[in-house]
Amino acid sequence: MTSLSTPIHISFTRHQNRKQTFQLDAKFSLPQNGICGLFGASGSGKTTLVRCLAGLEKPDQGLISFNGHPWFADSNQQNGPAFLPPHQRKIGVVFQDIRLFPHLSIRDNLLYGFKRLPETDRRIELDDVVGVLDLKKFLDKKPAQLSGGESQRVAIGRALLHSPTLLLMDEPLASLGIAHKSEILPYLSRLPKEFGIPILYVSHDIHEMAALADHMLVLEQGKIAASGPFQETALTLPDIHQRWSPTSVLNIESCQGNMVTLKDGQQVKLGPGNSGQFIKCAARDMTLVSSKPETHGAQAALEVSFLENITNGDGGLLARVSLADESLLVTMSPHYDDIPFQQGQSLWVLINQFEVTNHP
Repeated sequence: MTSLSTPIHISFTRHQNRKQTFQLDAKFSLPQNGICGLFGASGSGKTTLVRCLAGLEKPDQGLISFNGHPWFADSNQQNGPAFLPPHQRKIGVVFQDIRLFPHLSIRDNLLYGFKRLPETDRRIELDDVVGVLDLKKFLDKKPAQLSGGESQRVAIGRALLHSPTLLLMDEPLASLGIAHKSEILPYLSRLPKEFGIPILYVSHDIHEMAALADHMLVLEQGKIAASGPFQETALTLPDIHQRWSPTSVLNIESCQGNMVTLKDGQQVKLGPGNSGQFIKCAARDMTLVSSKPETHGAQAALEVSFLENITNGDGGLLARVSLADESLLVTMSPHYDDIPFQQGQSLWVLINQFEVTNHP
């Protein structure tokens, strides 16, 4: 996770009528080279926040600043009044409705904004985007010839070719089916490393967020209710255990046949056909026990060191344990709720189910 280095402040007031006023007051920072997920219930202000940053919505009063530079300031602000129009903000925006130009080729769609940029502002080139998003075979086609997932990759590429200082993605996969979502997620996960742009990613899908986000903001009634690393922040959400379980990743150091060795020398037996560099385990698929099991029906049993207990948003208890320098989150059995484990205490984790993958 990279350091947080792009501060944003939005103080937004919209007077809808005499009886109804919507207020958004959010101060936060984005990872300079990561994906920050914005999560919140319907009506919490997620889309309003994105539209404010993009310059698509102008407050009746308030302040919008990005990295210390005012983009909107009313007459009550020290550096106001001011309103920086969208085209001067150097922001890329991707919405769920893809909005490609149907009469243009994919190449011309990609280059639509790029051609209007001064050469001195062009930090991202067509070949870079085409390579990362695997768009070469589509360049001479029209949007009608592409699937929903392919079209959304083009929309993302077009936004990147604006060479933005910030990429906003508002529910970009909401209109796609499960198959097309799975197809596009690996491309999205590569964007921070390839282009070094802070990304604010809005979604209501916790699984989608878990696959992409390093950092997470939780918005409630126009205010930031929680902020921090994704897994820790997600655990503060109510009813989270009914929808999602945090996932831990173990590095595979070496492999001999169907037996792999982890960082601390412990071994795990893989099923037939499994291969990869990482083992991924969901907290709900691991069980913590206090002593080495003589027999067990789990796929693996690993000796670990206890670090701390963590309470999730439902009042349930998780344990953070370590294996070498890697940590795992394990669901605590109610049997152990009242046992005061000590930091560094040796325990065992039974892994009932895991996934072997080449992507952490």
